[in-house]
Amino acid sequence: MLNVTPNEIPAEKSTTPVIESGTYHAIISLIVDLGMQKEKIFESKDKPDEACTEEDYKIGHQLWFSFTLPTERYEVEVDGEVFERDQVLGKQYKMSKSDKSNLIIMYKAVVKDGRNFGQMVGMPVTVTTGMTSGGNPKVMSVSSPMKGAVVAAPLVEPFIVDEGEWDNVDELKLPDFLKDMIKNRVQ
Repeated sequence: MLNVTPNEIPAEKSTTPVIESGTYHAIISLIVDLGMQKEKIFESKDKPDEACTEEDYKIGHQLWFSFTLPTERYEVEVDGEVFERDQVLGKQYKMSKSDKSNLIIMYKAVVKDGRNFGQMVGMPVTVTTGMTSGGNPKVMSVSSPMKGAVVAAPLVEPFIVDEGEWDNVDELKLPDFLKDMIKNRVQ
């Protein structure tokens, strides 16, 4: 077990503690280009998939951002060995040029030097979290860190996944739901 990295620890053998709603220092640790994704429109949200038609869906280019919260590290025991892991939260963004879109609001709050979306990986940020109706943490907003704030490096090296890696997605160290989204994208 000494040859594994924190992201190789089997998730089903660990229990991730639920973080409280609040504001945390974080690092943008993963950016994934999910391609064109199909999602139900609001009015069809509760409609069963088999009863939906094309009018019940909208298609749009999506990105996934993961935020590592180094101040919220926790320990996991696997086969008698204890490993340290970072708390990671993510948020899906629709690719849009609109100044009112969540992606552009987040981008303008974080990027001050003109870098592109892919160059945001590894940037320190401040993440404000809330809770879903099911009691799970969710990212409410992302902004630049306070001046002078030092954010610890994540345990796992930040990286991006773009369309060049889509054909080899099974070989990447990504959560299964992101792999499935890439495989099931609208082509």
